[in-house]
Amino acid sequence: MIPSARNLLLYWMPVAAVAAGIFIQSSLPPAAVLPGFDKLLHALAYAVLAMLIFRALDTTVWSNRPSLLFWVSLAATVAYGISDELHQAFVPARSAEIMDAAADAAGALAALVLCRMVHRRDP
Repeated sequence: MIPSARNLLLYWMPVAAVAAGIFIQSSLPPAAVLPGFDKLLHALAYAVLAMLIFRALDTTVWSNRPSLLFWVSLAATVAYGISDELHQAFVPARSAEIMDAAADAAGALAALVLCRMVHRRDP
């Protein structure tokens, strides 16, 4: 099934935009933030990404499978978080940190639990 141009624009472009924003931010020197606050920023960014992925996948043939939407969205978001940490290992003044990836996963999980709770269809 080929997604329509409208579907790509309304549902998948926001996913790409947030993912690109995360990648760009990860390519820059780290900003000075309060200790521990960066983990909250990680969680929030990946919560948004996870919700957008869930929303985009909900327009596919999987829309009647909310559990599948949940797990695929979580896997995609966590995989992107891990790949972003690996990317940071090659950026000067940055480093790959397991706790950042954990914060990414926690934010994604929290957002997707909420998505699953409010999803309008049951399996």
